[in-house]
Amino acid sequence: MELNPFNPYYPAPDHLFSNRSREQRFFQRGLHSGLAELGGGPWNIALLGPWGIGKTSLLRRFARIAKTEKVEGKALLAISISATSAYSSFDEFARAFMRRFLDAVPRSSFAREFEKWELSSVRVGTLTVRRKEEPPLESAVEMVYRGLLSLWEENFRKRYAGVVVFIDDVQNLLEVHPKSLLALRTLFQDLQGMGARYPLVVTGPETLFGAVREAAEPVTRFFERMPVLPFDLADTAEAVRHPLEAVGSGLRADDGFVQKLYEKTLGHPYFIAFIMRDLVDTAYREGCHLTAELFEAHWGSIIGHLEMEKFEEEWRACSPAERKVLAALARHPGAPVTKTFGKHRSLLGRLVDKGLVRRRERGAYEIYHPLFAEFVRSIA
Repeated sequence: MELNPFNPYYPAPDHLFSNRSREQRFFQRGLHSGLAELGGGPWNIALLGPWGIGKTSLLRRFARIAKTEKVEGKALLAISISATSAYSSFDEFARAFMRRFLDAVPRSSFAREFEKWELSSVRVGTLTVRRKEEPPLESAVEMVYRGLLSLWEENFRKRYAGVVVFIDDVQNLLEVHPKSLLALRTLFQDLQGMGARYPLVVTGPETLFGAVREAAEPVTRFFERMPVLPFDLADTAEAVRHPLEAVGSGLRADDGFVQKLYEKTLGHPYFIAFIMRDLVDTAYREGCHLTAELFEAHWGSIIGHLEMEKFEEEWRACSPAERKVLAALARHPGAPVTKTFGKHRSLLGRLVDKGLVRRRERGAYEIYHPLFAEFVRSIA
């Protein structure tokens, strides 16, 4: 059966995951150094990078490592949650967060305490009626603190060397409360001070700690920042060949093909997966291998598909003023802000938040990828 292992819309499953060996080794060392009996205490990691760079895939890989690793003969427990934008308050997130722990120990004494906390939502028939006022941030954090400390002392300490907590897209919590990251930092630091071993791993954009403003320094110092970067040429080759081999495709990708792919994508995992999905289907259909000639012959249809699927939607999401800024950036990448954008320079922050622009250095910005910049130049 001709299987296509490339899917740009979901994180890579474990058997198709490739690269990031340095980050994986660092994480494993951190587990052992931080969770050993005489270790220095839990290490906390922030995986930072732009959209589509593979943060969630790496986070899930770390979770897999945590589930299979042992520290001084004791297993680890991994608890994962995504901080989606669906949460309307920090209290709502905290409830969902604690339910993940109670799934692991449903008969703990804290489960009864948690039921009392849940009484702030009352179910009537098929409807859930909430109290008019959500509890303040501090009370939600205190409940999580008492719950995690209780679970550690009564349930986890004897069985596990540590409980590794993974929170994906942690930046979304800032939308429900501006002090969410500071609250998480305080929570896990206090737990560590009480001897509870809960290493915290989060993902977020490159601008995550800048968004915290006055709390940036204590939050930043709490995390080991791990930038998730694009692949180099050798990594791109592995990202192409490993999935093909993992599903027994029988397809070969020659060096010229990998070189062309790298030149177009600059090692960006999303674009690699998108282009590979189309070209693998083409290679199966034409009964050929992946060559530079195949790449060149079909590049026009691939870039058209990419524009329709992604770039046009990103362009439509921008206001006319934001489009002018993008057009200026496409024509003059890295140009000084004050000279190029004039009264529109304040819009750069919005475009950074949308993931369409990145700050290259102080006072200089660029469109997030050359393929999108080429699209902007073609229509602006």
